[in-house]
Amino acid sequence: MTNQTTINALNRLTSATYSISYLNANGTNSTISVYAYSGARYGRATNPSGTVGWFTVEPIKWRIATSNWGTYGRYNTNFVAVSDLVLGFGAIEETHMEEGSAYTSTNMYSNISAQRTREIGYAASTSIPFESFASGANLNVVTSTNVSYQGIRAVSTSELTTVLGSTVSNWRARCSDMVAFMLGVSEDSYVDYWTRNLGTMLDNGTVITAESGEESNAWVHEVHGVRFSITCSQGSRY
Repeated sequence: MTNQTTINALNRLTSATYSISYLNANGTNSTISVYAYSGARYGRATNPSGTVGWFTVEPIKWRIATSNWGTYGRYNTNFVAVSDLVLGFGAIEETHMEEGSAYTSTNMYSNISAQRTREIGYAASTSIPFESFASGANLNVVTSTNVSYQGIRAVSTSELTTVLGSTVSNWRARCSDMVAFMLGVSEDSYVDYWTRNLGTMLDNGTVITAESGEESNAWVHEVHGVRFSITCSQGSRY
């Protein structure tokens, strides 16, 4: 949480920099406004009980499978990274769950993968610079390209296996302070979080449990955490 002096200054701000979207348990698209102040950005969240909290927007810590590199200094492309913490929360819209068809052909897949605002999406309205090693012989050159947040997606169980291995206890994840505030749990708690996978029953999906890291079914109107993944297509060195 943010200190009281900063909160007093933030409460006087009237213009948000961008907003974060999520779907609540009633199926209503809701937002968290993000404000810029004194060189930092802060999100203003209101939890289900009506309490308002301010949270600092911090860099995301990503986890990667170091086995993909083999040796230090190797250059690699198109590798998957999974967020260390559960950074999002929300429900999944029931009309975008389709049972009995390939997951990649469903509306739920296309909406989550594109991070559209009616889903458990957290796409900002602006793009961010992404640094990578330049292609060609001179790999010591670093280039920067503006890439939108659209590439960030809800994690899949296959991505968890790729990055964290097949031991499900390793799939457990703690949540950020803002997610803890919105879900009504203690800070630094383990929480259930959504994946991109369909559940085994009509109109439900798969969550990873806080207790054991195992897969479990959840009805789509329930609010849980969201753990993110990205693919680093331009590559980097390890």
